[in-house]
Amino acid sequence: MKIAILSLNPRINYGGILQSFALQTILERMGHEVKIIAKKERLIRINLLKNPIKFTKNFIFEKKKRLIYKNMDEFMNKYLKRLFIDSFNSKDLEKFDAFVVGSDQVWRPKYFNNTYNTTINNAFLKFINKENIKRYAYAASFGTAECEYSPKEIVECSKLLKKFDAISSRELAGVKLLKHIFKIEACLVIDPTMLLSKEDYIKIVQSKDIPKSKGELLIYAINFNNDFKILTEIVAQKKGYKPFNINNNEYNNTTQIKPCIETWIQGFIDAKFVITDSFHACVFSILFNKPFIVLGNKETGLSRYETLLSEFNLTDRLIYKIEDYNENITEIDPTKINNKLIELRRNSLLFLEKIK
Repeated sequence: MKIAILSLNPRINYGGILQSFALQTILERMGHEVKIIAKKERLIRINLLKNPIKFTKNFIFEKKKRLIYKNMDEFMNKYLKRLFIDSFNSKDLEKFDAFVVGSDQVWRPKYFNNTYNTTINNAFLKFINKENIKRYAYAASFGTAECEYSPKEIVECSKLLKKFDAISSRELAGVKLLKHIFKIEACLVIDPTMLLSKEDYIKIVQSKDIPKSKGELLIYAINFNNDFKILTEIVAQKKGYKPFNINNNEYNNTTQIKPCIETWIQGFIDAKFVITDSFHACVFSILFNKPFIVLGNKETGLSRYETLLSEFNLTDRLIYKIEDYNENITEIDPTKINNKLIELRRNSLLFLEKIK
């Protein structure tokens, strides 16, 4: 079956890129031919003669952005089978037998709209004109327990959801929103990145000459604020671990160029402890059986963390302020974690087997 995956445009986020890669890989292992929908990036054309200052600023910004994310582009060009489109009116979208929406926060309006410069109803496959096209949602996420849709959007998206063959979300809050707001039944599944084993990710790292990480305390922050910095210093002192950053956004940063995906994964292989505010950093800490704490950010949505940590009985890892940190936090039990992961992975794969 020819399948198109619709998620947030994989571009600058480690977790976003890897969840697309993981879902593509699993569907291919099931025998499908898979493409990942990606928005074409175009430079903003500004007339040099009419507005030379704005033209220059735009040129410098685009050049800098390409430099910062060049390592991520290298991974995507190697591993992701992308279909670049100008819009959802693209004729190229008519050649697929099925569409799979998910994962990541694909059903969060502000994220989807900004990614594709279109309305949220296209995240529910409004652009499909043929009725015989199969429609699925795998681990689709709203990112929050609150409904961020207008009454009009709820009505339209509810109608579109009724055309889906099967629907799942990676958050319990998402399952509840679908039931109580959109009047649709859905099941709970794990994030696509957890469908692959840690051995799958180790093979990716081994395919490239990646040096060992320069520390034991892995730092991965999307929002590296003062609280995060203080928490890092406290944990480093208490545990005697040297911090190392795999995002290059703040802590001991020497360059703005983002490390490659393989280096990001290598960080979890080498770490003895992880501090993060990222959902996917929690996922990879669990996959590699690393003790961790996550500094929750209510503005970015906590439902993702709450469901993930509850499934593995690790809710004590989620803190909201520095004072919540407990240096005597329990160690990760690899046997319990891995057994639970096997169970969740098996149930989630059963959902994907519906795609036929």
